[in-house]
Amino acid sequence: MNQPTCEARRAGCVLADLSCWEICDVAQGTIKKLTEKGFGFIEGERGDIFFHHSVVEGEGFDSLREGQTVEYTEGQGPKGPRAENVRVVS
Repeated sequence: MNQPTCEARRAGCVLADLSCWEICDVAQGTIKKLTEKGFGFIEGERGDIFFHHSVVEGEGFDSLREGQTVEYTEGQGPKGPRAENVRVVS
């Protein structure tokens, strides 16, 4: 039987429920670069990884600042690995 994707498994979780994040392999990194075009790069545990503004949870892309610590899951985009479910670490 196929395992559901991380995103599918989290779909029924309440955002405040930390176990939702424990379901997936959550990585931590630092916002390295943000662009005016709505994307950026996170300096992660396995190198730099791209992210798009649409995957930022919470207050959104405009609330991000370079140097902030974030958590994310790793997905696959059309050009390679990308960060998904990006959220600022309090």
